[in-house]
Parts: sequence; C-alpha cells; structure tokens
Amino acid sequence: QDNTPEDCAATLLGQEMYKIVIVDTLLFLAGRLASNYVLSKYWYKRRLEIDIPQGVLSLVYRQGLIWVGMPFCPILPTIGLLSNALFFFSYYHMVRKTCCIPAKRGQERRNAVMFLTVLALTLVAILIPLNAALRTYKPNCGIYGPDKYDSFFDAIWEYISEKGGGIESFVVVISDPALVIPVLLLLCVGIYFL
Repeated sequence: QDNTPEDCAATLLGQEMYKIVIVDTLLFLAGRLASNYVLSKYWYKRRLEIDIPQGVLSLVYRQGLIWVGMPFCPILPTIGLLSNALFFFSYYHMVRKTCCIPAKRGQERRNAVMFLTVLALTLVAILIPLNAALRTYKPNCGIYGPDKYDSFFDAIWEYISEKGGGIESFVVVISDPALVIPVLLLLCVGIYFL
C-alpha cells in the first residue's frame, strides 16, 4: 500500500516535534519574561534572585525534544539552535534588568554536576527507545521513503556510503565500540570529577 504524506508516521512525528519546539520556546519566553518583569517591577518592587536551575533544566528539556525529533525532521537542529540562541539572549536581558545575585551561593559545582548528569540521563532515556523504534519501523514514506530500506539506519548508512571516501571511513572509526566505550567512560568520569 502506498502511504500518503498525510498518514506517514515519520512525517507526522517530525511535524509535531517541530511544532512542539517552537511552541515551547514561545511559551517559555513569554511566560518567563512576563512573570519576571511583572513580579520584579509591580509585585515585589525589587530585583528577584536569579533562578539558574530552572533555566538550565528548560534547556535540557528543549535539547531532549530536539534529540527525539532530529531523525524525523532534519531542520530541527537548526530550529533548536535558533531557539536556544533566542532563549539565551532574552534570558540574559531579563537577568540584567530584573534579577540579582542569589543570597545563598557556593553550590555551583554541585549544580553543574547535577545538570550534566540530567543531560546525560536524558540522552540515554531518549536513545534507548528511539533506537528501538528506528530499528523496528520499516520506512516506506517520509524522509526515508524508498522501499529498499529495512530500517532508518540503512537509509543513513547508504547515504554515507554514497558519499564515499573520507566520510565513510570517519563514520566507521567514530562508531567503533573500541573508541565509543572509552569516550563514554571518560565523559562519565569527567562529569563525576567536575
């Protein structure tokens, strides 16, 4: 049976992830900026303490959305880059205008380790089901459309092999378990001792 673009699971998932990232960005910015400006200027009539953990966790959430949607919407990393840049500059402006330094300081190291750990756990929590879905779903529409592929990974690998030469050998080297496992262990040790 021929699937139309309207009922293709990969296309629908890509479109929905695209919408979610954009709506999340707009709602977070509107809500956070409005609440900070209103609270600091009209409610408390003073500067508020900066809330770094809330901002970082919002970025981790948005990064998770981008990781999930990336195989289905190739433009999503670019949209995520623009979203994070918009978030950074608006948050920077908000902090400069409405926030002050936290009274309780000295937890930066612990917070940094916690943020990196949450980001790593988010990546693992996303990669396991996404890998299973990409291996079992037979692509017959969307960006991996031709029927000749058994999985999404076959489509990606065929694209890399068509490019040939340096790209193919680079992908083979960086995907070798003898390199991946030590790099992951070094990242874990780096997070622990940060």
